Amino acid sequence: MAGKVFISYRRDDVKADAQNIYNTLVDKYGTAGVFMDVRDLSGGHVFDEVILDALSQSDVLLAVIGPNWMNLLSTRMAAGGSDLMCEEIATALKRRMIIIPVLIERSPLPAADSLPDDIRALVKRQAEEVRFRYFERDMENVVAAIDARRKEKKLKAIKNEEQLWVWLKERPIELSRAIAARSALRALPWTCGTMERLIQKRAQATPPPATLQQAGQGLSQADQDYRQAMQNYEAIEEAALEMADDRLLKVFRGTATAWFAAAGSSHVTEEIKAAALAAGRDIEALSLSLDMRVSVPAHNAAITVVADTARTRTSTLHLDPAGRYAAKAGDPSFCASDATATGLAADLEWFDWRQSGPTLTARPLWPAGAAPEDWVSRSQRLRTALLTIDPTWEVWTKWYDDRARGAPFDVETERKRVLVPAEVWRQPPASVNTYIAKLLK
Repeated sequence: MAGKVFISYRRDDVKADAQNIYNTLVDKYGTAGVFMDVRDLSGGHVFDEVILDALSQSDVLLAVIGPNWMNLLSTRMAAGGSDLMCEEIATALKRRMIIIPVLIERSPLPAADSLPDDIRALVKRQAEEVRFRYFERDMENVVAAIDARRKEKKLKAIKNEEQLWVWLKERPIELSRAIAARSALRALPWTCGTMERLIQKRAQATPPPATLQQAGQGLSQADQDYRQAMQNYEAIEEAALEMADDRLLKVFRGTATAWFAAAGSSHVTEEIKAAALAAGRDIEALSLSLDMRVSVPAHNAAITVVADTARTRTSTLHLDPAGRYAAKAGDPSFCASDATATGLAADLEWFDWRQSGPTLTARPLWPAGAAPEDWVSRSQRLRTALLTIDPTWEVWTKWYDDRARGAPFDVETERKRVLVPAEVWRQPPASVNTYIAKLLK
């Protein structure tokens, strides 16, 4: 339940305007949802105690600023006296409340260097304007700002898997699918780090001297032993690379299947359910064998959710499993960076606005300009690594780039990718990728 809206103002500046604001907010939130000193104080109370108690019960402070606000503050500062409104704002800042400056009749927001140190952060808050001529319309904007910032703060307050689950279980299952799929997409460059490291290691390997590459005679026993050891090492590296290659294809397959299923309820046919379950089993088998030591728990959770949300598509589509695993994939405490958590919060806020999981699935992975540098760098390195070892990986690098930027997609084309026959998926990755490339032409 939301706290109160606390109206902070100066009586000798904007008393009538503050009263009108109060009346409007009471119509919206009720008398229990709004605090204004002249309305809520009664005889016998200690003024500061009542104010502090009201602030403790509030989550929003409206700092109502009129044309004489700065002059009155300057006079009180020059006289060395305290200023109650500044104390209210300072307390709200310390308690990390939502603070909205409300500018009456185009009054300016004070300059930071003209304010006491403990309230200079006020100028960084987004202000709203209230004018007598447009009072009703402006108050609609104020109410919208309060509601939006409360919602934003609630989303940012989601700090772990359990809190995310509590939020998701009150929403349609489509959102859980979308969050699961988008979390897996965001985590993919970390999940696939094994392939990148093996290719980099191969590129940096120092070949044996030319004399040791020559077969046979004239080499000492020590040189021959060294050459054999190098050949064995290269064979082991090649085998590890082929294994990582196969694992990576399974990760891409599972992520693509989960994304396609989340992109529209009409996509989830019986064929898609079967494909999702098969992809999920593959990834489930990899969850312990993938090299996760240099990764973070979020990426392991992202793999798990692709596998486990597939089960919810086998028969009855109910919320609990999908929501639980979506929360596991999107767990903010597992995020690779603050920007990853920002991406999740943007997803949740956008859904609350549009109420459409499939539409969310088609959006860019990150808010404009908010893609974390580490993700950008890892994505680029992974793309380079894949195309270096085999150009056929372009069918997946391009797909991933398109999903990251929210590019339009053709449903039938993506359906073909997901419904590649099982016998083809069992072939080496280069063969599978070549098959998909021909299929998508």
